[in-house]
Amino acid sequence: MDPITISIATAVGLGLGQVGKTLIDKGVIEPALQPATDKISGYVGGGYNRAKGDVALQEAVQTALVQTGAPQDADKLSQYLIKWGFDLLQAENNDALRREIAQAALLQFAPQPDLVPERLFRVLRMPPDARPVLAKFLYHLRQELKEHEVWAGLIEQANEDATRAALYQMAHETVRTAQAAERFAEYMRLLLDYYGLQPGKEDGQALQEYLEHIIRDYQHINFVLATARRRDRLSSEAALEAVFVPLHVQDPDVGKRRGRQDQFWAEREDREQTFTINDVLQRYSTFILVGPPGCGKTTLLRHLTLNFAQGEAAEKLGWTGEPLLPILIPLRTFGRFLTDNRSKYTNPAPLALRHFIDDYFAEHDLQLPGDFFFKRLKQGRCLLLLDGLDEVADRDERATVAQFVNQFIKAYQRNGNYFALASRPRGFEQVQHYLERPTVCTVLPLTRPDRDRLVTNLLLELEPNERTRRQNTQDLLANIHHKETVDSLSRNPLFCTTLVLVYKYQGTTLPERRVDVTRSW
Repeated sequence: MDPITISIATAVGLGLGQVGKTLIDKGVIEPALQPATDKISGYVGGGYNRAKGDVALQEAVQTALVQTGAPQDADKLSQYLIKWGFDLLQAENNDALRREIAQAALLQFAPQPDLVPERLFRVLRMPPDARPVLAKFLYHLRQELKEHEVWAGLIEQANEDATRAALYQMAHETVRTAQAAERFAEYMRLLLDYYGLQPGKEDGQALQEYLEHIIRDYQHINFVLATARRRDRLSSEAALEAVFVPLHVQDPDVGKRRGRQDQFWAEREDREQTFTINDVLQRYSTFILVGPPGCGKTTLLRHLTLNFAQGEAAEKLGWTGEPLLPILIPLRTFGRFLTDNRSKYTNPAPLALRHFIDDYFAEHDLQLPGDFFFKRLKQGRCLLLLDGLDEVADRDERATVAQFVNQFIKAYQRNGNYFALASRPRGFEQVQHYLERPTVCTVLPLTRPDRDRLVTNLLLELEPNERTRRQNTQDLLANIHHKETVDSLSRNPLFCTTLVLVYKYQGTTLPERRVDVTRSW
């Protein structure tokens, strides 16, 4: 059999295995099809060798190709497959493409070109007149899979409305993941070009490993619930971007204008002139987020870090500048570093914080060159995110940290780097005279629509059953809206998150006092 035909069948088999396993994990495939789920699980367990040795699937692919008009002669068949882009399925490490073609086959209920996903057509680099060919291939492949020992049950299940809806959702998620990979690759290329690094060389490889570490470390937020009556269904984490809602900050310049305006207009500005982090980034190269505990400062810094690391700052943050390299560090840990090295760093100077950055990421088992961050800071386009100034508990120690941070900002701001700090109000007020440059951005409570959106997002991550999730969301929001104290307290993101967790896993009546909710946190 033609080698390309075998590679197509192998790719389809691996893709069907991934899709089938996901449907099983989501609980979409009905329990009545248990024999089918066992076969799918066994197929997935066999991995690449199992898929490559699936003669029945190879014959199904061959038959489907014949239905598209593919020639029988081996040499002509190879030319035909290359012409229509099928040879691209030979790549062994392209999971996204394999999933896409498997999902497309399961959803190709008729040989109609408009059913072919646009992205699949584009990624296979097919000529403009090839869409009907791909549609016929996917349709006839689906017909052949009805007779396959493993995939017949999956084809039958794909006819069900719930499975079809799940497949469409999975197809959307697959495309989104593939697009994210493309954005990351482009972002890497831009950073490598700016820093003059070669991919695969020491610093170029270190840059990629660093960014991949950042993405792994920050793409999820963890939940801790002290007591839960339903631990069998307890979710301990959620995708940060799936639950994130934008925070608003007060216009940092409103105070400067008050002296020139009457009280009426000043109060109007207080109500109307608010910014999101997108606005702040575009306007200020150095700023500090100031807000009460739980207002979302740390999550916001993680959101910035993740979006820049993934190359999604333009799309999700409205960033119009050049790509930035994000570096997020906790100032609480920097305070301990200074205490432990008091004899070495006797005067506020940039070197201490730079050495701390090196040590901090070395502790995360990242094998970066010793001057990796120093070179990037000197070249510019770094985004330093310095979290938790107030978490340096001792006031004198916090003052020392503020002085070192101030000198660090003065030294590296002129290179075109950006700086974002975060602190509770009192912690900042006690040391603000040591910090010369940051624009103060006061974080505001969530608006009611944003609070409701956070509740909805959290339940979307925590409850897989759509009907249960819809009812949970409706009940919880109604409960919050009817309790004035809870409605007010829930404008704090941490309190709101805790409220959702308590409601979901405690199974009790919604409490009305902060202490009753936070006791379970």
